[in-house]
Amino acid sequence: MLSAAGIATMFHLSVEEILAMVRCGRAIGIERSPGDLRLPFWQFQEPLWSLLPTIRDASTCKDPLELVGFLEQEAAELEYLTPRVALERGHLDRVLDLAKYGLGEMC
Repeated sequence: MLSAAGIATMFHLSVEEILAMVRCGRAIGIERSPGDLRLPFWQFQEPLWSLLPTIRDASTCKDPLELVGFLEQEAAELEYLTPRVALERGHLDRVLDLAKYGLGEMC
């Protein structure tokens, strides 16, 4: 997890662009304390960048920290891959099913 400034530098964006993406729900930002926003860098890389809105819409996780937890927690339904890794390997349908129906205690 990086600061908004770190993400902006890494992906050649402005901090204002990053903050706007978080405000509108396009990017996941987690406020650790007032003024300390952290973002998972992997969400800005393909395929996650393209798929994140679909996963967010399908998921019962509405809190940013819960959504990151879902994406980073190994799941038996995904052969003990994390949903993030499963998405990187092309298993969108399986992750969507888990997001919609199989979250249980994940969110």
